[in-house]
Amino acid sequence: MVAGRGGGAAISEIKSSPRGVPRAKRPPDRRCEDLRGCLAGGARSDGGAGRDLPFLETVGGGGHHGGMASWQEIEKEIPDLAARVLALMGERKHKTMATLRRDGSPRISGIEVEFKDGEVWLGSMAGAVKGRDLKRDPRVAIHGTSDDPDESDPGAWGGDAKLAGTAVEITDPAVLERFGGPPEAGSDLFRVDVTEVVLTKVDAAGEHLVVEMWHEGEGHRVVRRK
Repeated sequence: MVAGRGGGAAISEIKSSPRGVPRAKRPPDRRCEDLRGCLAGGARSDGGAGRDLPFLETVGGGGHHGGMASWQEIEKEIPDLAARVLALMGERKHKTMATLRRDGSPRISGIEVEFKDGEVWLGSMAGAVKGRDLKRDPRVAIHGTSDDPDESDPGAWGGDAKLAGTAVEITDPAVLERFGGPPEAGSDLFRVDVTEVVLTKVDAAGEHLVVEMWHEGEGHRVVRRK
């Protein structure tokens, strides 16, 4: 249930959720806050050098080209990876969310995330700093917590999942009301337009770290590290 609207309906109880606002555009000044520059081993826009990690596999085509993606669009493009990420995200109620403070430094917050009606939804209680962060700078990353690997069998570890994108504040009273309103309660509702999905695990032999990712415009890729 999205936090902040006491006594309201959980997202899972809502049959249809109008978007309320159009798909977000890519925010400016995207440096190397995602994994692709570091994992690809290329130069980063901030002048630093990424790790020299070879891409051993490239899966699929060039990825989604219509701007940031809804979760439904990601499920259509990479159904297997999306299903595994969704399963990992669903193992724990509470996730970790990264936002940016006013001075640009990172902030980590606990968050509940709902995947419903083909979208990713976040809720924030009235006046919460994480909600204020997202209104000021909508860039966001979410990490689903996971169990510790079994040192005797690291290949059995399920891995962990991350996604990143842009949070879009929903202000349409009709949409807010469907999420438990009334709007004057002051809570915030955000939809995440996704730009990146990452699943990290260990291979069956327990010898390589496997990073499987989808990135807006770049498709599905797999990186193996030893």
